[in-house]
Amino acid sequence: GGGPFGGNTKDGATVVEEKAETADRTTYPAMTQEEVEEWLGHIPVFAVTDSNGAGVVLKPDNETSVFYFFMSPMMANATLQTL
Repeated sequence: GGGPFGGNTKDGATVVEEKAETADRTTYPAMTQEEVEEWLGHIPVFAVTDSNGAGVVLKPDNETSVFYFFMSPMMANATLQTL
């Protein structure tokens, strides 16, 4: 396990952080996907979807297609109102 706050192994044992000191900063090993999901799981994320629940892909110009995620429901609703 990794990340700045440590982690647990699959059997529940606590992982001791291994960190590398450099001249400017301290670095830590990468977090696993499970650790990232656990840390970000409490953060609400919003998107604009159609009536079937599929994400609405926006085309800000002729060359790109973008699916936006929003950190607030107000911003998602404002985007929906412009469609």
